Amino acid sequence: THFAKQQATEAAADYREALRLRPDFTRVQLDLASTLASAGEIEQAVQVLREAANSADPEVARLAAAALERLGRK
Repeated sequence: THFAKQQATEAAADYREALRLRPDFTRVQLDLASTLASAGEIEQAVQVLREAANSADPEVARLAAAALERLGRK
């Protein structure tokens, strides 16, 4: 629905702000990607996941790579 997409857009803005303030908190990238995907912004979600796949945090990198694989992207 329009309301759900609006909420997702607002949440994505909050996640981006969190990353701006704490770029080292890469787990937020996974939340951002999930939020973007639920808002139908698949290409943006893929871009965020690709960045997260290069994270210094091995768990974030693994989860991002798995999400990209589920989306058929690498």
